[in-house]
Amino acid sequence: MPRVITEFDWPTFVHTLRSERCWDCSQQELAQMMKVSVSTVSKWERGTVQPQPRHRGSLRTLATKKHYRSGDWPKRSRTVAW
Repeated sequence: MPRVITEFDWPTFVHTLRSERCWDCSQQELAQMMKVSVSTVSKWERGTVQPQPRHRGSLRTLATKKHYRSGDWPKRSRTVAW
């Protein structure tokens, strides 16, 4: 029987944080703040990879400082075979 799993939507979160919440900063500026490469930020936004746990905490802290409330953070659902 299929199950629906709700998970955190990192690509939308990172893009929204960067483009709308973080002074309209570029991928390069966010990369510098997070101490990662620009390609890493790009991969986060495309969903190719997820931020590592240490970066997740930093992104959430940055979001909170920019008044991006956790209740507004994006989630997505997917169906998996069980």
